[in-house]
Amino acid sequence: MTANKTAVSGALSASIAHELNQPLGAIKINSQHLNLLLKNKKEKILIKNIIHDNDRAANIIATLKSAFTNNPIYQVIKFDIFLESLKPFFIQAASEKNISIKFSLNTSASVNINPDQIRQALSNLLQNSIEALSKTKKTNKLILIKTSIKNKKLFCSISDNGPGVNKRIKNKVFELYESSKNGNMGLGLWLTKYIISNHKGGVSLNKKHLKGAEFVIELPISQNA
Repeated sequence: MTANKTAVSGALSASIAHELNQPLGAIKINSQHLNLLLKNKKEKILIKNIIHDNDRAANIIATLKSAFTNNPIYQVIKFDIFLESLKPFFIQAASEKNISIKFSLNTSASVNINPDQIRQALSNLLQNSIEALSKTKKTNKLILIKTSIKNKKLFCSISDNGPGVNKRIKNKVFELYESSKNGNMGLGLWLTKYIISNHKGGVSLNKKHLKGAEFVIELPISQNA
């Protein structure tokens, strides 16, 4: 069943990516043209935001498509420096929901990764925390991204002080089509695990983290650094 789901998801993802690229391309061209016609500053800012979100959607689709190709491009990079490059995007995504985000980057280790795929995996975990915190009435909403090294492996955890993961699905949270969110297909965590597994790593839910949720990514440290 798992093998079948993977095959079906791969074929479906490639097909959806191909179909969605065309309307996304048209949206971008039309938005850019409209931006040239408009004179009002506020309207130009709105169009700029539309183009930005359109580019984000296109990047997600490209990443999803590349996750099911046989020859993704990998490179050896320092993981903490890679996370530093993502800070502006992660901070913006959290601040839009009035959520604080902190970083505790403690390594100089290098890993052999496909940056686009790992960025998507991290974004999936971050988005889960943002959605969970958005449903609470807390005033001190916080997400913490932390790195560490243990047993020659790099660990990156994303934790929050939200309501935590529903007990009903804790043991199968990474399974395809499993989700505690209404209207959600449960693809995000499954895709994250798929990506990290392809990098010879692992991702897990820390069940000992009681005040919210914590997901931990584990990656092998590159020996060629």
